[in-house]
Amino acid sequence: MQVCSLYIFFPHIITLQYWRTAHKCFSILFELVASVIFLHCSPYLKTSILLS
Repeated sequence: MQVCSLYIFFPHIITLQYWRTAHKCFSILFELVASVIFLHCSPYLKTSILLS
């Protein structure tokens, strides 16, 4: 009985840990991409504001 419950709960624990690490990695990647886009676009934004 305990073995069955272990087999039922163990994959859920693995998936929870995997999703937490994946979420951390995705948030770091998203921040990197957002900062790169912001740094890349900010000169154009400044020039457009200055021109207008």
